Amino acid sequence: MRQLSLRKTGTMAYLLKSEPDVYSFDDLLRDGETVWDGIKNPQALITLRAMRKGETCVIYHSNVGKEAVGTATVVSVDESDPKAPLVKLKAGKRLKQPKSLAMMREAAVFQDSLLFRQFRLSVVPLDEAQVDWLLHATVEPANADAPKKTVSKKSVAKETVASKSAAKKTGIKAAAKKK
Repeated sequence: MRQLSLRKTGTMAYLLKSEPDVYSFDDLLRDGETVWDGIKNPQALITLRAMRKGETCVIYHSNVGKEAVGTATVVSVDESDPKAPLVKLKAGKRLKQPKSLAMMREAAVFQDSLLFRQFRLSVVPLDEAQVDWLLHATVEPANADAPKKTVSKKSVAKETVASKSAAKKTGIKAAAKKK
């Protein structure tokens, strides 16, 4: 797995999920630094303990927004309590283009990611290609070129009339008439 090869070079990167209504990337920018805490999942705790000073983190807003929005850098890791390692983060920069969960799901670099295999993890290791994609790729939203379909009352009425006449031609009776 590619994540392991990154550790051999001494460099890792992580996607950190945060609920923006609890602590958003804007809060991190305002505060400058914060301690990343409140993690309970055993696998996520192992990943937190493995973090090292200077490593890159990508902040992802979960629940609301569902997109990667910015970066942070690991300042320090206090492992004195193995059940609750304290990772201090320094705010980085806002991503030029936030990457939605749907965009990530479509990107080939995320095909084998824990992000989609264990979606409840709040700390996900990233490989070099994933970090590069999150920070630098320009992605068109799905169906960006598709013309916008507008629905008017007139078109809905026409569809309803057409459906009723098709039902009559095929001998299908509407459920309301069965009563």
